[in-house]
Amino acid sequence: MQFYYLSVTRSERGRIGLLGHYRLDAQTIDLEPCFSTDGITWQRPHRKPWITRDAPGTTTASYILHAPHALLQRNGRWHLFHTGGNFAHNHRHTHGPAETRAIMLATCERLWH
Repeated sequence: MQFYYLSVTRSERGRIGLLGHYRLDAQTIDLEPCFSTDGITWQRPHRKPWITRDAPGTTTASYILHAPHALLQRNGRWHLFHTGGNFAHNHRHTHGPAETRAIMLATCERLWH
C-alpha cells in the first residue's frame, strides 16, 4: 500500500482530503476520504473508498481513480471531477481491449458525517 496523491478542499469545518490509496499487489488506486483541522495532521476514520471503482468491463473507472483537483460546491451539492482508468497502474492489464481514461463527475450533499 502507498498513498499516491492528496487533493485538498477547504470547508467551514476544516479540510477534506481525497487520498490516492494505491494497492501495489492489485495495481489499483482508490479515492479515500481523510480530514484535517490544521492541514498538517490528517485522520482517515473510514479507511474505505469514497467512490467505488466500477466492475471490470462496465466503465472506464475499473482500475484507477485520480482526483487531481479540489471539490467544488454549487447549489448545495459538492462536485468532484476525477479521472478513471481501465488499466492497472503498471500498465500490464486492462479491463477492455485498450487503455482508456475518462473524466468523470461524482456529487454528494454532505462531506462530513
